[in-house]
Amino acid sequence: MAAFLWSLRAQSGVKTRSILLLKSLALGAAFSRLRERLRILLLSPIAPAVSFVEPGLNLDISSLKLKSFGEKRMGARGKGKNPFFKRGFFPSPGFFFPPFPSLPAGRVFALLLVLALAFSSGCVRKPGGGGSTAQTGWGKPAEVQLFTPFDEMRAVAISPQEAESLSLKMSPSVQGLRSWRDLDFAVSQSLAYASSRPSGLTAVSQPGLLLTYGDLARNLAHLKSLLPRLDAFPGLLAKEFTWYRIGPDFGFTGYYEPTLEASRTKSNAYPYPLYKLPPDIRKGVPYFSRNEIDRKGALAGRGLELCWVSSETDAFFLHIQGSGRLRYVDGTVTHALYAGKNNQSYVPLGRVLRDEGLIAPDKISMQSIRQCLLENPKRQAEFFDRNPSYVFFREADRGPLGAMGRPLTPWVSTATDRNTLPHGSLTFVVLPLPDQTGRMRLPFYGLTLPQDTGGAIKGNRIDLFCGPGDMAQHTAGYLNVLGAVYILVKK
Repeated sequence: MAAFLWSLRAQSGVKTRSILLLKSLALGAAFSRLRERLRILLLSPIAPAVSFVEPGLNLDISSLKLKSFGEKRMGARGKGKNPFFKRGFFPSPGFFFPPFPSLPAGRVFALLLVLALAFSSGCVRKPGGGGSTAQTGWGKPAEVQLFTPFDEMRAVAISPQEAESLSLKMSPSVQGLRSWRDLDFAVSQSLAYASSRPSGLTAVSQPGLLLTYGDLARNLAHLKSLLPRLDAFPGLLAKEFTWYRIGPDFGFTGYYEPTLEASRTKSNAYPYPLYKLPPDIRKGVPYFSRNEIDRKGALAGRGLELCWVSSETDAFFLHIQGSGRLRYVDGTVTHALYAGKNNQSYVPLGRVLRDEGLIAPDKISMQSIRQCLLENPKRQAEFFDRNPSYVFFREADRGPLGAMGRPLTPWVSTATDRNTLPHGSLTFVVLPLPDQTGRMRLPFYGLTLPQDTGGAIKGNRIDLFCGPGDMAQHTAGYLNVLGAVYILVKK
């Protein structure tokens, strides 16, 4: 065990003096965990600036005032133009690192030493002692080695040692939580759903793993009881649960909650309608296509307009995300929630632009699609109409709600195929998230809960809910990679 004793002294009128005493430096497990968690904390695009104390090292990162990064240069926290600083988010490597105006020289030196130690390994530790650069099959290669690929269609229990290694890599801050106690709400939503299902009904049926909804409820109830201790003892997840790796590896994408400028009345500034669910739609029966609705006015004059928005592109992407926020001209903000669809086939816009030769297959992202639309304004309507699928909305004061009819939690809730990972499952995922350039190289180890579905989410696919805001839009727009998925089962 290593113990750090810091003495940082400053005297008025005298040049700041700094003394750093390093006692008994041991490269043991405690220091290794500190290094790993610091990497995750500082690399993650979603890690809030929170206090972090590593048991056994007595090193409180909050004492260094990390939250002062960029405050003078960017203005008050969250008010600068840089989305990476909003809500106290740390910047990614290679991004904009401002000077440290509020830190005394001694603390600057101490901080730089800690960061040098944290990054000294040069790479992320690999579970099970091995790893491979994941090739996505979704267009973007992962640039960090986080897991060994698993191509077999079955569930395999991993060793307690590997499970412990994975559990020690997770951090609540990486998922936007101050503490694992804050996961209680999301766990309670899944537990309520699993408990409402017949306990003997089969929920998970994989070669090597068979679980009922009663099993899922017991898993969640046990996790709920462990949450108060999980901050101090993350290894409890390895001790209390058997971890099953589910194969083949899952394709990960992301979705978020966009905010649209809206009006209750139509005008030149707000000409594009969002529609309520028409009463004459029948389940499974194809209804009017996007072209018939948006170009030929198939629903005009029927009083089905929920509101009008300022951008047809934003409206189109709201259909893709399934829900979002409406910010009206009077400042009121409400939620536009999914109400139904027209039962027409879904055609990805990225595929349309790829087939037109406008975007290279390995460059498809929400950002590149938007840029392509800007560069081809006269063809926007044509491109939109190539996707005949159309979504209808309802307005609510709270949201977004998942397919369980319950609120979603950013960075925790996922949309899955219920035949593969049903609602009520308890999962742990390993994948790289995109950095500020869109490259998949920010490690994400997280506890996740399948609580939603999606029309394009079939088989071994997972859509990670990233929440609202600029960082959520950035991550969801670029995320397109393979990841490792584990189901946790109470021992």
